[in-house]
Amino acid sequence: MTPCGAPPVEVPERPGLAKRRPGMEYSAPQLPLAVETVTPHQRFTMNAQWANRWLEQSFNRQDMEALRKLYHPDVHFQDVTLNIDSRGWAEVARFLGTFFTPAAGRHLFHLVAYLGNAKEGVVEWVWKGQMNKLDLFQVGRQTPGQTFSVRGNSVFRFNDAGLVIEERDYWDAATVRAQLLASPPV
Repeated sequence: MTPCGAPPVEVPERPGLAKRRPGMEYSAPQLPLAVETVTPHQRFTMNAQWANRWLEQSFNRQDMEALRKLYHPDVHFQDVTLNIDSRGWAEVARFLGTFFTPAAGRHLFHLVAYLGNAKEGVVEWVWKGQMNKLDLFQVGRQTPGQTFSVRGNSVFRFNDAGLVIEERDYWDAATVRAQLLASPPV
């Protein structure tokens, strides 16, 4: 018996390999087998549906109430690129609401992929925007009518009820600024 109580696994001798010394037996840990009731296709479909609801049916429609239903009241939100660190739904709503004002222009997110499970996941997206008067990206001037497109991702953790308890967004501000500065000032 091995120290963990499992019978040793005998490894057949093979020519050219050193013999195992006594006490060097390997035993695989005896773990209970998990029974998966959701197929990989169903899991992908559920994840893709959630990501679609988050982006297409909530954010893109500027539906703050639909977004609120996806987040825990004590959510921790970070937009790493913009150095935003918000705690609680009220702060998150205030930040997201900035993008829903006419002065910010129009911002749409398109789902590229979702990878995850019931506890955590990553949404890859493309953010397309048309700017108005608000200088969201600190380019130093107004850029009304100018457009940009940038890929990014959001990393999520969920509670047992499926609500977002943590979100971290990553995207490349240099790409956005370069696109906005490529056009002459208005």
